[in-house]
Amino acid sequence: MVEASAARESIYQQFARVGKALASSKRLELIDVLAQGERTVEALAQAAALKTTTASAHLQTMHQSGLVTNRKVGNRVYYRLAGAEVLDAFAAVRQVADSQLAATERAARELLGDDEETPLGRDELADILRTGPIVVVDVRGEDEFDAGHIDGALCLPFDRLTDNISALPDDVEIVVYGRSSYCARPYAAVRLLRSKGKAARRLDGGVVEWLLERRPIIPTRR
Repeated sequence: MVEASAARESIYQQFARVGKALASSKRLELIDVLAQGERTVEALAQAAALKTTTASAHLQTMHQSGLVTNRKVGNRVYYRLAGAEVLDAFAAVRQVADSQLAATERAARELLGDDEETPLGRDELADILRTGPIVVVDVRGEDEFDAGHIDGALCLPFDRLTDNISALPDDVEIVVYGRSSYCARPYAAVRLLRSKGKAARRLDGGVVEWLLERRPIIPTRR
């Protein structure tokens, strides 16, 4: 019985290691970024508004807990999620916060603003991509797009959207997506496009939600 109790305690200690690694807002944000694809420490630091040394420390903690893997190329270290289960764990934490903490909704509203149009469901988008005309715009950065995007999407980072609106059609619906449900760029992009007379709405969720449903994304081949 003593040995069984010690073994049980050891199991829960491993669970706690993973929980402890997730118990950081910045480490959760890094998982969100890494869901988009492999990144260097420097790129991750920039995306999460961290110093490189701080980002490296967070990534080492995540590596020790089995959440990420890495590889070295020259002087650069690249990190990626250790598996789809890591993204599932991130989604589970997010879902609990969504459903149990009112502060999550308040913070989301402050970040994203009010939704002016009903988003397009991911199943609906998958159907339309097979059967009808639609323009899908990815407003993430080029490196994220190149790492993996919805098949058929156009790469149009938000900071270049204003200069390229005239190139988008007036008679076909434009659907915009970004990193995830909590990415502000698709919301802002839709408001901008609609102010210019375009028929635009955002996708319900982004790349994170697309991947959570085990839908494919494709890398850019150069």
